[in-house]
Amino acid sequence: MKKLLRLTVAALLLATSQVSTAQIKMAPNYFRADPAVYKYRMAKVVEWKDTEDEQITQYVYDKMGCLVKEEYKRSEGPMIYAYNYTYDQQGYMIQKEEVALKTNNNV
Repeated sequence: MKKLLRLTVAALLLATSQVSTAQIKMAPNYFRADPAVYKYRMAKVVEWKDTEDEQITQYVYDKMGCLVKEEYKRSEGPMIYAYNYTYDQQGYMIQKEEVALKTNNNV
């Protein structure tokens, strides 16, 4: 009986220690480009030109690697529209705001 009790207590202690040392995994953050991992995204994909309608997209990142602004414009002409992104202290996006821009079409 004592042997069974010892075995039960040992199993309980082992299970408790496993649960207490487990780390909570945070959700993936798709709007942050870690410079160590996404060097290509930070350096080369700053301007992207779409071949279908000649639209240029420019991405602006902050020091932490978070996307703070996304701008769209035609290859010739003013900017069409832009998005501003706001983040919390952990680097997770809390707001995406569309910026209304003046163009010849909406004057």
